[in-house]
Amino acid sequence: MSKARVSSISIKELATLTGLSTATVSRALRPETQHLVRANRREKVLEVAAQMGYVPHPGSRSLRHLPELINVLLPPLTNIFSSEYYGGLLSGVLEACVNRRLELRIAVVDVTAANYLQNVRTVALAGGGLFYLGDTLTEEQLAGLESVGRPLVLIVNSLPFSISTHKDTHVPVVGIDNKAGARAMAQYLVDLGHRRIAIVNGEPIHREAHDRKKGFLSVLRKHNLPLPEGYLFEGDYTIGSGKLAWQQLRRLDPRPTAILCGDDDLAIGCTFGIREDGLRCPEDISIVGFDDIRLAEYLEPPLTTMHQPVKEIAFRGVDILHRLIRGEDLPAADRSNAIFTPELVIRKSCAAPPTPKTYS
Repeated sequence: MSKARVSSISIKELATLTGLSTATVSRALRPETQHLVRANRREKVLEVAAQMGYVPHPGSRSLRHLPELINVLLPPLTNIFSSEYYGGLLSGVLEACVNRRLELRIAVVDVTAANYLQNVRTVALAGGGLFYLGDTLTEEQLAGLESVGRPLVLIVNSLPFSISTHKDTHVPVVGIDNKAGARAMAQYLVDLGHRRIAIVNGEPIHREAHDRKKGFLSVLRKHNLPLPEGYLFEGDYTIGSGKLAWQQLRRLDPRPTAILCGDDDLAIGCTFGIREDGLRCPEDISIVGFDDIRLAEYLEPPLTTMHQPVKEIAFRGVDILHRLIRGEDLPAADRSNAIFTPELVIRKSCAAPPTPKTYS
């Protein structure tokens, strides 16, 4: 993996650039002494330090005595606080921080912006560690986050596509095994007897969509099941996108007898479309989702889906990051235990494929 360039600018050089004494700059950069510096001077130092890519020396007191602070980095999504996934993660992080008496700060970081690394460095100058819950990274973006010089934990969905699994990076990763979950879901439909199985998934720019699609396809290939033209739909993770997917699938001949959906909203949209056409789920078509949102068990029929332990993921991420902030070693076993296997939740949206009608 390529490494981003790290500036070797010193505190003395920062003092020259800001017109302040080295003592003032040093105090402004150390979280435990920042309060001793006037606000306007402190902000000036932090702004220039971020612009110049300042990284504390590995032996400095600011790194040997990091404040117990969790900085959560979120993507710039307008619906993030209404998202059940992100809402669950943030609630879990908050609860874990409260339990451990850790300070929590939340920052929105757009890694596609030209100045994203400067923004991350500004956040990191407050101390503590970084918990990245954003979108899929490139190798260069990941190297940039590492160059900031703070303890770092990633959500699994942010791993660059060039990294096969969490085991292939030295950065701690938390989340679920999306491929394993997708394989288990596809195998469940095959075991029910389905042979015409469609896939309705998220856009392939998202790591979780990429991994779930690979998991679905691996099972179809294992059983020599084709994926005919039109049997794959890739869109956004919304109910509306699920309805659009059904509009594509309904025109096919033969139609699929089961649909693998990359998340529950897509499954809900497909179910609505099926009903509007006067068909029944699961009697005519089986539907499965992924994520196990709260609404899933209250749908009609209740949705078969994959449950991911969002709260436990958040807890594990905070635990690992807290230990890194304290300077503790992280054994390989603890890294492996940070990736959970999602659980198949069988409800009533799936059945054996319908028996072909015969006419005498």
